[in-house]
Amino acid sequence: MPEGRKWEEFAEWMMGRAADSGAGRNALLRRWRNLRELATEVLTDLPAEEVRRLLGKEPESLDPALNDLKAVIAYAAGKGLLRDPRRLKGALQADELADPLAFLAGLSGKAFGETWAPAIARYWLQDDGDGWVKKRAKDYYDVG
Repeated sequence: MPEGRKWEEFAEWMMGRAADSGAGRNALLRRWRNLRELATEVLTDLPAEEVRRLLGKEPESLDPALNDLKAVIAYAAGKGLLRDPRRLKGALQADELADPLAFLAGLSGKAFGETWAPAIARYWLQDDGDGWVKKRAKDYYDVG
């Protein structure tokens, strides 16, 4: 691995590339630990009836993958129940850094092998001055 490469930088790099990928299948479920913790904090001050009126769901059935938790937290921030609304953005960023490869599950095997595997290998294995040659589909990749 080239010197100076860090997981956080890789995660940010992957998320930037993922935003442009337009994955077709459902991505792996993120853990959403930080978002869930923030929602739990907010839901203690938000009546269940208000959540049901807002989203048509019980508070315990809110789904982070469907943006339910983001909606509740943003709503609570608008009501002044969240002292620092920037915490929502911080929680989302922390959760993305925890699972930056989740979007890969939405790619076809060909898209992964043709586009993402070489890009990831380049990022982690190719040092300054190294070359990268893609061989025929039946061959391996070769670092020169």
